[in-house]
Amino acid sequence: MREIIERAFGGWVRPNEMIDVPAPLSGDHEDALSFARRDWRDITREDWEKHSGAITAFSPAAFRYFLGSVMCLSAQRPDQWFWPADTVLGMLDRSPLPEYWSEFFSERFMGFSEAEYEALSEWILLLSNYQSEAWNDACDRAFDTIQLLKEESRRRLKS
Repeated sequence: MREIIERAFGGWVRPNEMIDVPAPLSGDHEDALSFARRDWRDITREDWEKHSGAITAFSPAAFRYFLGSVMCLSAQRPDQWFWPADTVLGMLDRSPLPEYWSEFFSERFMGFSEAEYEALSEWILLLSNYQSEAWNDACDRAFDTIQLLKEESRRRLKS
């Protein structure tokens, strides 16, 4: 799974802008800033546990850059709950109507490459094999959302 994720997300360049809010900063923003100047491949599970709020405070570019880290680390131990993976799953557990998607969500997930969407789908399928029934329901909806993201991204490219 790691090879699939690295192939799909390995081309992202670490952004200069980690967050996109003015001061004062929240604890989650401080968490996000703690990953500045770090390669996503070098982030550990312990780093994420220590700075768990980062995943929701990243700028869209930083979110895309560090998403591969969350996916790889949770895929290593898919049977263990991992806060950032749960948060990403929650983000993907969306309405089946793209017009109801928030700007926050669309800025982070819209416009991925086919390979990135496929890696996300495979990751969701992997996680769904190891978790509770409630988690599996969320995984099903997240999988459907990824398919909709692909379609909506294609539609927007043609427009």
